[in-house]
Amino acid sequence: MGRKKPSERRKLSRRDFLQIISGDVVKTTLGSGELSTIKLMRSFDVIVDEGRCTLCGVCVRECEKGALFMEKDGMALLLKFDQSLCDGCPACEEKCPEDAIKVVEVEAGGYEVVLKASSKIALCTSCGAPIGPAKVIEKVASVLKEKGVNVQLQRLYLCQRCRGPQFIEHEGAGLPAHGADDGGSHQAKS
Repeated sequence: MGRKKPSERRKLSRRDFLQIISGDVVKTTLGSGELSTIKLMRSFDVIVDEGRCTLCGVCVRECEKGALFMEKDGMALLLKFDQSLCDGCPACEEKCPEDAIKVVEVEAGGYEVVLKASSKIALCTSCGAPIGPAKVIEKVASVLKEKGVNVQLQRLYLCQRCRGPQFIEHEGAGLPAHGADDGGSHQAKS
């Protein structure tokens, strides 16, 4: 039994060869001599409902393959997807708190990196430091308003460092005003 001699091997057409090396399909000869096509790789896409997605980052943390990732572009956060890395596991879909993601099987595609959602970066209303995706803050404010919690909603638009002093000043505790101990306002490190 051993290996077939080169003259006994079936010759592949250029098209068959390109399909094989692209990883989409394999042509194989069955015992009867008939050709069979076997799909090697399954391709997946994630459909993101940008109206529901807040760019909270849960999907990025849950994606073990790194197919979903965030990038900063100026004053915007971008949720991007690399189809070539996705194995179709449902972790991002199952863990999304906004029910904004659906994993679907697709025909083998271009495998390029695709923008799925974006949000402006919200800035602290006190010092101007970036505090996170504006969509997250707007969602939290909306939920709090729906539940009748209107007390100090403006604190959502403050960075962590400014929240404490703003609260203390509001309560009139008589402690030093914001910036007194650090020589002025602060900026977030880039």
